[in-house]
Amino acid sequence: MAGGALDGQAVTLKGAVHSLRAMGGITFLALRVRDGAVQCVCRPEELPEGLCEECAAVVTGTVRREERAPGGRELAAEAVRVLSRPAAPPPVAVPKRRPGLDPGTDMPPRPRIMRSPTP
Repeated sequence: MAGGALDGQAVTLKGAVHSLRAMGGITFLALRVRDGAVQCVCRPEELPEGLCEECAAVVTGTVRREERAPGGRELAAEAVRVLSRPAAPPPVAVPKRRPGLDPGTDMPPRPRIMRSPTP
């Protein structure tokens, strides 16, 4: 989608609902797919009852260019269908943002090595 080859075309995406943000007359649905997350723009009446974060869903709509959307593209949703709902809330909160940490560079190994018993 990011390359723009699908602009103006109808597509169907399957993934997990990462977040829902109601903004008055529209709702932004972030759908986690294999390549990352896609912003879907929905009217509240298009959303099925019981849609929540971590639901598996199918979203059908038209791809359009939107500079403010992550990746520069968004999906104007025409239909949203829930495939499954979580049985219970996750035991650990799913982070909405990725911390820019890399354990290999942000945590030097020396303190861990010094505390380890020597063989």
